[in-house]
Amino acid sequence: MERLTIPDEKIEGGVRRTVIDLREVKKNAMTIYWALKKYEDTGLDPDQIVELKERDTAKAPEPAPLGMEGMVCPTCGCKAVPWAKFCDECGQRFVED
Repeated sequence: MERLTIPDEKIEGGVRRTVIDLREVKKNAMTIYWALKKYEDTGLDPDQIVELKERDTAKAPEPAPLGMEGMVCPTCGCKAVPWAKFCDECGQRFVED
């Protein structure tokens, strides 16, 4: 998603808020409104969005420990088959060969 706001600048001892031009905000108000509405309609909170984004970042399954065949999910540790695209338990995306 394209960023609609200007991020604050981190400075020593705090954060410097970005100065915005009210005329530019008015020009883009409806675009910002509809983007916020689309996000709010998901019913997800910011932590859930971060979790979903992390889960959608492809990771390679790890070799299973000794005595166990196959691979394991790097996120939840459940057994995964080498040809799977996603973990059956947590939904983690795997790197495709």
